[in-house]
Amino acid sequence: MRGHWFPNVRSALDRRGLAEELSATLPVTTRQILRAAEPTAWYDEGHSISIFQEVVNQHGKEVCRDTARDAARYAMVGPWRELMTAMTGHLGGSPRMAFEQMPVLWSASRRDAGSLRCTSSSQRQAITELEGFAFASHPIWAEIWLGHHDALLRHLRVTGQAVVEEVDDQRQLIRVRTLFGPPIASPPTNDFRGSGG
Repeated sequence: MRGHWFPNVRSALDRRGLAEELSATLPVTTRQILRAAEPTAWYDEGHSISIFQEVVNQHGKEVCRDTARDAARYAMVGPWRELMTAMTGHLGGSPRMAFEQMPVLWSASRRDAGSLRCTSSSQRQAITELEGFAFASHPIWAEIWLGHHDALLRHLRVTGQAVVEEVDDQRQLIRVRTLFGPPIASPPTNDFRGSGG
């Protein structure tokens, strides 16, 4: 994965006051990457898994998913901003279109990491399928990945819920169904401190 992901993870951990606490328990290399990853360099996804594993160990799955959601939201207004602008502007910003274009975000931040596709979409839901990804069946990855789906909903200012439908070890596959709800009433913001999560 691209190094530009890790500053977003750090910001999400800082938001909850977890960065220093978790840093002490991480492997040395992972700790160094979290603190000073080169934005254009490529790193093993295992470092991200290690970070979020510590979040689960110390604070549980819900905090892990919320932290992953916030990291992805920071990325959407940071390194992925240009792609998100195209997604929400040129494509109309509907959840359906956004999830159909989610593979573009995946390709921009990963290489040799399987393939992501939106296998079904409507005005009410979308199904994404990530296949051939080494960590697809890892329980921590499921929480991270659900957090990414939550982030896309938040970015588009709509309510909804993402759930894992299937995990297949053989195919290294994870399938997620995301249901879309009504728009969020509050105005858009890039400042997550007052957004209630």
